Amino acid sequence: MAHTDLKKLRMQLLDTQRQLQNRVEKLEKDLSQARSPDFAEQVTERENDDVLREIAREAKEEIAKITHTLIRIDDDTFGVCEACGGEISEQRLDAIPYADYCIKCAEAAEA
Repeated sequence: MAHTDLKKLRMQLLDTQRQLQNRVEKLEKDLSQARSPDFAEQVTERENDDVLREIAREAKEEIAKITHTLIRIDDDTFGVCEACGGEISEQRLDAIPYADYCIKCAEAAEA
């Protein structure tokens, strides 16, 4: 991938990371709110909290993937498969910018 493309990708990843971090902060704030004294309402709130926790967990997981990708960009290992050392195709990186494995190794890992 060209140097200018990596700069653009880096900026996009940093922007996405900031958006995700803001989302996590808002979710955690919502989860820390006082709850209703009404039992029926508490059940609904608990179910909603479970959904919010899952959304926050997924966002944190994506933040970690982005952080790892930024490190790989900085140390010139971006686009190199972590399993076989081969090149990860540009099409795969366009679809999944934080792909750590080429398609062959990713499919083998899923099997």
